[in-house]
Parts: sequence; structure tokens; C-alpha cells
Amino acid sequence: MLKLDEGNIRFSGKLAEIIGINESIMLSYIHEIYQAGSEEGLEYDGYKWVKLPMSDLIRGLRFWSGSTIKRIIASLEEKKVLISIVKNDDLFDRTKSYRIDHDLLDKLVSGE
Repeated sequence: MLKLDEGNIRFSGKLAEIIGINESIMLSYIHEIYQAGSEEGLEYDGYKWVKLPMSDLIRGLRFWSGSTIKRIIASLEEKKVLISIVKNDDLFDRTKSYRIDHDLLDKLVSGE
């Protein structure tokens, strides 16, 4: 039996109106992972980053295909609300780490 709260992702309807529903869902998902602190974190440039392999995103967001996830992330990066870096000790590890620009999000939501 499916529990209604199982695997739910909460997102902002107002933010969805501004940046798109898929983008709002993705930001909420990344924010939840960041808040939970369960993923490998990285301190860089004065910020905490969340290292998220694409395989983890696909597993966590099974309702989207890998290409859809990549497209949503590219859209968020283009809007500058999601910032990504590739900074790993292993030169062959191209896993991206992400952080959300909360200051920009606040400006977008407040209409500044």
C-alpha cells in the first residue's frame, strides 16, 4: 500500500510560476538533500556544496528520465539559481557538486 507521504517532494508554487514547475521540484529536492546532510558535502569558496552523481539523481527522481534531469539542471544553471562545480580529488571523477543561490531566489520571489 502506498503511503501518501512516502517520497513526496514539497515545492513552492510561487517559485514554480517564476522558474518553472520542474525547476522548482529539482531545487526542492536538492535543498532537502542539503538539509539532510546525508550526501557527501564539500566546503569550497566559502560555501557548502552537495556532491550529487547523476545516478543518485536518477534513482531519487524516478519519475524523470536522465535526459530530463540534465535538461532541468541546465535550465537552473542558465538561470543562475543553481551553481555547479566539478572539484574532486580524483581527476577522472567528473561528478558535479551543487549549491543553490538563495540570495537570487529571494530576489526572484520578492520581485526585485
